[in-house]
Amino acid sequence: MSTISCVIWDCKVRDRQIVVDGQGVAMYIMSMVIEQEIISDEEIRRQKEKARRLRKSNWWMRRIQEGVCYYCYQKVGRSNLTMDHVVPLSRGGKSTKGNLVPACKDCNNKKKYLLPIEWEEYLKTLSERSHTI
Repeated sequence: MSTISCVIWDCKVRDRQIVVDGQGVAMYIMSMVIEQEIISDEEIRRQKEKARRLRKSNWWMRRIQEGVCYYCYQKVGRSNLTMDHVVPLSRGGKSTKGNLVPACKDCNNKKKYLLPIEWEEYLKTLSERSHTI
């Protein structure tokens, strides 16, 4: 099976297919619906402020209590965890409890603006490379 890469700004996911605009290429993926919307600077500012408030909450303190990264499962300690948006703000994510996870600085810096499916593909690629060396 071949892998097709695309920039999500040019993609729409509907009915278990991803269609790359302008190229007519389709690929079967998990059942999910993603549509890119234009996110205003004002909306991103509001969402960042909401995240700052949540970072001070008891809910967040419980989330980071064990000091484990959501992505790599490494125990890095509470002080070394950052708040990550699973679906980044720039990609339409919100600062909600369901979209915020504790991540080590290394994972958060590598993930940047990737969506979960793109992040998983990145990790899979790294794993495959390490097995061929």
